[in-house]
Amino acid sequence: MKGSGCLKGCAIGCAVVAVLVVLLMAIGGFQVARWMGNFDDAIETRASLEESYPTLETFQPALDGRIPAERLEVFLRVREGLREECEALSEVVTSMDGAIGEMNALEEAGEDQGLKDVPWMAIGKTVGSAFSLAPAISRFAKARNEALLTQQMGFGEYAWIFTAVYHEPGQESVDASESGIEFGDMNERARGGLVEMMRRTLVSIEALEAPSEEHLALAGFLRQEVAALDADRSRPPWFDGIPASLASSIEPMESDLAALACPAVRQFELARHRKRGGMSVTVD
Repeated sequence: MKGSGCLKGCAIGCAVVAVLVVLLMAIGGFQVARWMGNFDDAIETRASLEESYPTLETFQPALDGRIPAERLEVFLRVREGLREECEALSEVVTSMDGAIGEMNALEEAGEDQGLKDVPWMAIGKTVGSAFSLAPAISRFAKARNEALLTQQMGFGEYAWIFTAVYHEPGQESVDASESGIEFGDMNERARGGLVEMMRRTLVSIEALEAPSEEHLALAGFLRQEVAALDADRSRPPWFDGIPASLASSIEPMESDLAALACPAVRQFELARHRKRGGMSVTVD
């Protein structure tokens, strides 16, 4: 995962953390097998989704830019199905963020002079959070894909709606928190898929014999958006906001959608997992 584990500024106790992680891994075989099973389920369900519904590479947004109300209702049901795992993953990420922030603060204060001053409690919290991260991600991925399959929504449509609903104008695509955890807001594959959706929509609008003013307005917006995304690879989609037609279709359900936002785990929302070897999972 791009930027998915870059723990900066944790020089103190890093060797200790590494040893503890090895020990935990040695005694955690059963737990590892369990969360690997979740990834297996997520991958299998994703395959079913890709066979039945449009993917990032094939989904075609509406040419007027609007999201039908019934599809937003489906999206809401998917988000509701993710609520529990969103909260659980958010708790792990927040805990890790706080623990590493505590270690960084101690380092900056010069309190890490020798083993007797190693912040064992902060290290323990960090290791515990780190060891909880993969299981939480696996449960989240499984829940997301199962919710999509149950609600009959493809990943391409989900990604399009998710990005439109939960875009953050003016926010950089990579945000390093005070603790030093740095996560990419969106993996490269998801970003690229969304850009291609915009291109497909633009091409389709340009092929219309008699485009409406709404079509032309959307085409103009997409043309500028695609150009900006091509010019800056770190720029997230909709950095300057979303088209008016897209915004107007979301507005009636805005409060319900906001209630199901999960900002702490944005970096995991659109990740796709692949199995490589018996105990190896990659993300793109």
